[in-house]
Amino acid sequence: MKVALFSMALPGSQLVIPVSGRVPEFNVVAACKATVATDRAMGLDLPQSSDDCICDEKAPRQQLGTVAIAPSRS
Repeated sequence: MKVALFSMALPGSQLVIPVSGRVPEFNVVAACKATVATDRAMGLDLPQSSDDCICDEKAPRQQLGTVAIAPSRS
């Protein structure tokens, strides 16, 4: 009986996703430089500038930071 309960509980444990209390960080400048280089290599007519890319990446992160810090209303 214990073996059956254990075997049923084991697959369910894989569905648990650990959640961090902070917003993940990545190197926006490096990612944007790589994106700009790729745009140039592809010969795009309107490649995105590095500054625009950085702004586009930082704005949602700031919004996410305020949501992640805000207390839950439950």
